[in-house]
Amino acid sequence: MADSGAGPVVGPLVWPRRVRRASALLLVSALAATCGVTLPENGEPEWASPGLVGGGGWPFAGDPLAPSDAPGAHYLPDSSVVRLADGRIRLVPTGGEEAITVAATDPRVAEAVRSDQTWLARGTVPGRLVPQLVPCPPTGKNRPLRPDDVLQSSRSEIDSLKGAVKPPPTPPRVETTPPTPPRAETASPGAESGASGGKGGPLDLNTIMKRGCVPVQPRTNPPQVPTTGAPTRPPAAGKPGKPPKPKPTPTPSPTETASPAQEAGQHGQLTVAAATGKASGYRDMAARALQDLRLLTRPNGASLASWYGAWRYSWPRDSAFAAAAFTVTEHPAEARRILRFLARVQSRNGMWAARYNPDGSPVADGRHAQLDSLGWVLWASWFFRTENPQAAADLPELWTMVRRAADRLAASLRKDGLPPPSSDYFERPASSEQDPHRATLGVVGPVLAGLRSAAALARDLGHGDQANRYRSAAHKLQNAVAAKFAPVGYPRSPVRGGRMDTSVTFLSPPFGPSDGGVTDAVLSAAGKLALPNGGVLPGERWSGNAKVAWTPEMALFTLSAAASGRPEEAMARLDWLSGHRTSLGALPEKVDEYGRPAAVAPLGWTSSLVVLSLAALEKPLPVPDPG
Repeated sequence: MADSGAGPVVGPLVWPRRVRRASALLLVSALAATCGVTLPENGEPEWASPGLVGGGGWPFAGDPLAPSDAPGAHYLPDSSVVRLADGRIRLVPTGGEEAITVAATDPRVAEAVRSDQTWLARGTVPGRLVPQLVPCPPTGKNRPLRPDDVLQSSRSEIDSLKGAVKPPPTPPRVETTPPTPPRAETASPGAESGASGGKGGPLDLNTIMKRGCVPVQPRTNPPQVPTTGAPTRPPAAGKPGKPPKPKPTPTPSPTETASPAQEAGQHGQLTVAAATGKASGYRDMAARALQDLRLLTRPNGASLASWYGAWRYSWPRDSAFAAAAFTVTEHPAEARRILRFLARVQSRNGMWAARYNPDGSPVADGRHAQLDSLGWVLWASWFFRTENPQAAADLPELWTMVRRAADRLAASLRKDGLPPPSSDYFERPASSEQDPHRATLGVVGPVLAGLRSAAALARDLGHGDQANRYRSAAHKLQNAVAAKFAPVGYPRSPVRGGRMDTSVTFLSPPFGPSDGGVTDAVLSAAGKLALPNGGVLPGERWSGNAKVAWTPEMALFTLSAAASGRPEEAMARLDWLSGHRTSLGALPEKVDEYGRPAAVAPLGWTSSLVVLSLAALEKPLPVPDPG
């Protein structure tokens, strides 16, 4: 998560006035990042950009688009080049750091778009095969699949749907006119009442159910969110306000769904045609997320949380997920660059600083150590080696980094099997937890995933002694989780009546094996953290703004559902995330009670989690198995 802690308290009489003023500004920035507070300047928050402008060649750089330029602006297809409302083009020239505005006929436009499209095409973009659904059994023999056939939830016979929803291939192209937003094909009247019945006409729902088919029920009311890029000012205190009316925009292309919390009675039935449109929207969201991750990754491998102020740092935790997202989409060079950066900045004792400057120097702000980062980097390293052994062979420093971190984690386990208390993704001191003397699930979950991953990686690389050691440590920690967290329902702190938070997803796939008790706890936590705007809070009794939803937490619940075999839940959450992107399609860190972006966009961690979630819906992600 973004910056959420201030440095050590300094007495006001110790430092000169200039230093005191700078410290105060830093503290305000930290509070703003934590609590959803905005810092207005000339009527707009400083972070209020709808997304990054890119398009230049190596080294890649992203420059935020000004909110005043957002109306009518959109990215050219599969690129980070922006077409403004007046038809001119905004891009970062090759070798530059700042965006320039040029005519649409400038040869640099076609070159930049072609470069971005070529990079994207080298790998894969998940989403085209989502949802993984099959048609309900139609009447008649050998009748071809029709656009108005109703779909059911199943992973079997997936090939039949793949052929139905696969769009015709389109070669890379350069557009200088506004694209038409993709929309699902209009279904026939029969699709409203049931599956197509061939010669007998449409079938009603009862007939479909008698065949043993449970039709998928998509959410048909799209979320009413503004799409002008930067959020408008909320109503004045004490005066009731209404959410602003959304303005039409050609981008992004949110899928036709609403909040995961909507009642089932408001749903229709998902047809093949609607699934085609949904898959196209998912694919576009994944492509934008990947391009944003590319712009946030510096040439030295520092993967930045985002582009602005308190977010313009590299957290090992966020970097691990960025490496995993590049890995799963077959962009090994970017994943390897991030992992090499992490290996280079790692301390000899296996630890990492809480965060790093873009140049790789640690940020010395008194922030507490975050033991969970070791676990996440170990998981990402194993994931990289498992998915692409050949690319991992070109990273000889990978094993040294893994060994140092895994040795540190294995040695850290106490007599009760748990690691020591530590700060985690909440980025607050352990002394503030319900049980300050024991590690939170936000630490325990990643450490367990990391030890399992390290054991599996050591085994695969032929390091038998280390594999046995890490496996024993993982089993010890797993038993401690069963003894301390499971009996009380997997809360954040292992106490009876403990508060739930998103970290319960760290025990579920793809980070650990499927477990019924963990699944129940994940679903319980998701319900307790749900907000009226459709999003979720990070945890119960959240100390920040209790009306502001956080997208990384929503995306973590999404990934858990996608990797655990709950595609309908995953798609509903993906639809919420898609519907709350900026006008350029970037994923913000937070969404306020009116459905507007409430913090910087794009956020790297959310982008990575969305890519991983869509990949998990198309193909099961591997789960570390230490043996």
